[in-house]
Amino acid sequence: MLNDNDVKIRPFDLENDLNGALVCFNEGFRHIIWPFIDHASPEFNLDCIRWFYKMSRTSFVAEVNGEIHGVLLGAAPFNVKDIISMLSFSFFTILPKVLINAYRFNALAYKHFSRILYGYSYFLFFHPTCTKVSEITLFTSRKTYRGQGLGRKLMDAYLKTVKTNGLIEATVCTDTAVSYQFYESYGFDRIREFDMKAYKYSIPGESFTGIIYRIAANTEKWPWHI
Repeated sequence: MLNDNDVKIRPFDLENDLNGALVCFNEGFRHIIWPFIDHASPEFNLDCIRWFYKMSRTSFVAEVNGEIHGVLLGAAPFNVKDIISMLSFSFFTILPKVLINAYRFNALAYKHFSRILYGYSYFLFFHPTCTKVSEITLFTSRKTYRGQGLGRKLMDAYLKTVKTNGLIEATVCTDTAVSYQFYESYGFDRIREFDMKAYKYSIPGESFTGIIYRIAANTEKWPWHI
């Protein structure tokens, strides 16, 4: 188990931490995004991280020995300006690059992109709406130190900001193809479930469940030390 002296939790800096976040992103999600790693330009996944960051100005990285091993991007709270910025980046940067194939997608990457958009759109339909909430938009790590408390330290830092900002809860969208058990062990409650239809091409022949989790402030499940 990593101790406090081994891990440095600090704010995420887009300019200086982007490549480190990309390593975490690719390693943590390779099994579900490998068409974008093996059959597309690295610029696509970099733009994905930039997209998450557009609405996630309350974000942290975890360093071990000076290297980034975990990243948590979150919106605490959601900000209308940041949502507009994210939508603008979607329509005026990512979509045009997809249409002219600036990301150098092959046929499989294009199919996977379409399926990801279709599958992830379910989160928009099922997500509860509420004011004074926060959303974790990206949370992943490299495999080296998983299970040693690094993820909890990142989550602690994020939820501390949530509470400081007077927000009533934090939510996150995830699915059973990734390490969803972390949220349950931390204290999050499942509030929505549905069939996940995003991974037809990356993990063919298997079924997964989309999950929306929530942890509310001022309840027994909120970490006592935060």
